[in-house]
Amino acid sequence: VSGKIAIEYAREVGGNPEASVFAAGLGTSVPMAAFTNGLLAHNLDYDDWVPTGEERENWPRNGGHVSGVLVPVALALGEKFGLTGKAMIEAYVLGVEVYAKIAANCPNLRERGWHSMPVYGCLAAVATAAKLLALDVRQIEMAFGIVASAAAGLFVNVRGYMANPFHSGNAARAGVEATRLARRGFTGHEAIIETPTGFCDSFLGKGVSNLDNMSRNLGKPFYMVSPGPGIKPYPCAWPTFYAIDGVLELVKEHNIGYEDVEEVEISVSPYHYSGTESMHKPEPVSGYDARFSTNFACGNVILKGNLDVDDFTDSNVRDEKVKEAIGKVKLIVDQTRAEERGVFFAPVLIKLKDGREFNKRVDICKGHPKNPLTSDELLGKYRRNAGRALSEEQIWSSIQMMEHLEELENAQKLMSIVAPRATG
Repeated sequence: VSGKIAIEYAREVGGNPEASVFAAGLGTSVPMAAFTNGLLAHNLDYDDWVPTGEERENWPRNGGHVSGVLVPVALALGEKFGLTGKAMIEAYVLGVEVYAKIAANCPNLRERGWHSMPVYGCLAAVATAAKLLALDVRQIEMAFGIVASAAAGLFVNVRGYMANPFHSGNAARAGVEATRLARRGFTGHEAIIETPTGFCDSFLGKGVSNLDNMSRNLGKPFYMVSPGPGIKPYPCAWPTFYAIDGVLELVKEHNIGYEDVEEVEISVSPYHYSGTESMHKPEPVSGYDARFSTNFACGNVILKGNLDVDDFTDSNVRDEKVKEAIGKVKLIVDQTRAEERGVFFAPVLIKLKDGREFNKRVDICKGHPKNPLTSDELLGKYRRNAGRALSEEQIWSSIQMMEHLEELENAQKLMSIVAPRATG
């Protein structure tokens, strides 16, 4: 529903048809295309994620869904100015690098109520847009200064609300607007990240960010190379993946049928169970709300043996059999893990009606950069989702282009296939 609302809004606003909106047959302004596509990119919670909870240098303490912000920026500007695939790749990688290096050297934004994706995403979007538009140093400084005043996003709006994907779209739009304004001479503070009461002090607290380390080892290696983002195998919040993987593996390994299951116990930390990070929702009220429910996801796995986009609908949430399955899933709080933050392994115990019990603990979930999707799994995910809006011929052509994106001479060619506009 939220995606349809966004497309209807873009159609109503209109604008100079510079760039295309996915699945809409619509051309609109670059900022509006970046906003709408950014919202759509995160709308199903099926995009990438930045893994957190790793105690090592250059791993962000704040997660996010960076591609949902940056890809719409690159595609909108690429289409508008006829840029090459290589240029878009370079700009995207640079934006991810800016996001990761800043986020790795700041405290956890969520503890102050902010959603890291749009706050850091605004800065990353400027980095991507500035690279594509070839801004000079002074203009880049101005663009960062401008966009910092647009950075926002409250984490309380994330779990089950349409404002969550709005965050992604808004960051993409803000980055495009700030960069194009700076290109024309518009000004902002020239040292917005590090200046007292600037970006870091205001969002995170005075003097608590490691400003010096942000600019060390840039591109050595690039974050996209190591460790890289995670790619989601399931259309829901990534902290649920550990439990989903555990249940799914047990069901497949032991050929467990739904009617055989008495109960599923999932052990989680207090941080995982309660507060803003809670994935404990035994009674989700909508398909979107269900994306943040370990109970719902694992209940669907024992009922159907898999988990896909069509499971996260309002009608499925209301289905009596699904409710019954959700009721079999119990989250147990492990108080020995009271000090953990951002660690989401969740040991699973499946109890069968005949008395047998099976358990599994997954430490690295599927899709994590240490346990990535295979090429076939990634392409399968693309085909399933693209098939909702594109023909088989369009899917095949787009795959060929994206697998050789560095050779693409003009982004308009790709966008004409993946986001064709209505004619007449």
